[in-house]
Amino acid sequence: MLKKLLLGIVSVCVVCACSSHDDVSSGTKAAIFAFPGVGEEGIYHNVRTTQYPSVYFYDFKNDIDVPLCSKVNCNHDNADCDAFKLSYYKDKEIALSCDPIPFGDTLYLIYEEPSFGIAYLCSSKLDGSERKEVLKFAKNSIIESAMFFQDSFYYTLNTFEVDEKGNQLQYAYNYSSYVFNLKDGSSQKIPGKKAIANRFTGTLQDKAAIMRIDGKQKNSVGALYTLEKDNKLKLIEDTYKQKNSFLVEDHYYDFDTKTSTIYTIDPVTHKADKLMQVKLPKGYQVGSVNTTSFAMMEIRLIKDKRYTGSLWIDLDEKTVVETKKPFYVKADQGYFVQNEDQTLTRIKK
Repeated sequence: MLKKLLLGIVSVCVVCACSSHDDVSSGTKAAIFAFPGVGEEGIYHNVRTTQYPSVYFYDFKNDIDVPLCSKVNCNHDNADCDAFKLSYYKDKEIALSCDPIPFGDTLYLIYEEPSFGIAYLCSSKLDGSERKEVLKFAKNSIIESAMFFQDSFYYTLNTFEVDEKGNQLQYAYNYSSYVFNLKDGSSQKIPGKKAIANRFTGTLQDKAAIMRIDGKQKNSVGALYTLEKDNKLKLIEDTYKQKNSFLVEDHYYDFDTKTSTIYTIDPVTHKADKLMQVKLPKGYQVGSVNTTSFAMMEIRLIKDKRYTGSLWIDLDEKTVVETKKPFYVKADQGYFVQNEDQTLTRIKK
């Protein structure tokens, strides 16, 4: 039983999370950077286990996971494959930093070369064709957080410290957030004092929400804000209990490590409702807790000071997802796990 409960790490480029499982065709929901790229018809994801890293698409209707390539008679094992070409931009070192992000009728791709502080946002049709550059990010910076919502792309950059010759030294932990209009290409910096974390966490009351840590220490308490029409910050909650929890339908989830209890938190009224209690494996401790925008909670377990695996909790179903393979995402009324070759397999609820 313990083997079933000790789940693997999601193999995506997340620090804490590229897209929501919500219906984004109307543009009313957010798609968040570093979550699996779930669209209406399937899942876009990266496979990097071969000589030619490629973008794959899991087709919900046919339950197959295939390279996102339209070339006739392509074996998907060469540099001319469309799925391989989508994995990088301009230079093979400038690679996809997370899974492609479907939003409405467009597929967005974020490319990054962190060691040189180079990053681009590109777009294409949902089949990967007609790729074009949308935005080149500021030089000597990396993307810390990003989100698509309505007609805008919200993002946070962390800049590098550089010497007099322009050589990168180290991260400056100087976070700046921006709103980029996807229709007219205009950009605006979000005002606010310097923070050591600026993370877009989803939407609240049909407004973009951002979690900031305004203190000087990384363990400082987070605060939740919404962005108003003029892109000014409105404080909603100054003691955001779970800094790694993303918003789900105007609330978020908190895990009480003392009682192993999950609570649903309304950030506006601050009301906390008990959702469920989790039975942890004997002898294990909680290392950290992350909650995705598709109502899944990851409880990372530690034993003898080492990470041993994760429990994945479906917060809608109030149940532990049991699988021997690494859990990947909840979508299309089911769960998906990752195989050794990084392709996906559906498992039923």
